[in-house]
Amino acid sequence: MTNLADTSPEAGSHESPSGSVSRGLVLVLARPCGLAVANLYYAQPLLHELAVAFGASPAGAGLVVTVTQAGYAVGLLFLVPLGNLLERRSLVVMVLGAAAASLVGSALAGSLAVFEAAALAVGCTSVVAQVLVPMAAEGRACTTASSPRSEGDQPARRAPARRRAASPPRGHPDRAVPAGRHRAARSTNR
Repeated sequence: MTNLADTSPEAGSHESPSGSVSRGLVLVLARPCGLAVANLYYAQPLLHELAVAFGASPAGAGLVVTVTQAGYAVGLLFLVPLGNLLERRSLVVMVLGAAAASLVGSALAGSLAVFEAAALAVGCTSVVAQVLVPMAAEGRACTTASSPRSEGDQPARRAPARRRAASPPRGHPDRAVPAGRHRAARSTNR
């Protein structure tokens, strides 16, 4: 595991000595992925407040969630494929800029129609996660950046391997021998 406070020459690079993406870069990429995807769901707990603020019916305010998800589908269809045609770094900067502008637009919306238009843009720009993940490009970086759940699963998968590595190999004199088999184990080890 790479220590983020490591002062070795490799610490400044984005690749660890094994050739995979460093843990620091993975964390840098995971945060915008999580925040971008969260943009899709911010309005859901606020639907009642949106209906009251804009003087709309609950069904009209509920349309905000649908419009946001429709924007996400549009972004998947039209923005994500641009990652294969344009330089990904510049595409990420453009999409994140558009995401920020659409979030500001939703904050300044004076009517439900304007808010829904901004929600469409928010959904469309939330696909930045699907552009960032290929930038990570290698092994562990892709699973960590795209799935918050995988971060929690990894230590559980590695724990048995650590226990095996920490215990001496079979037949080693330091390995614990179950009671009753002590003499048989000693006679076979000699």
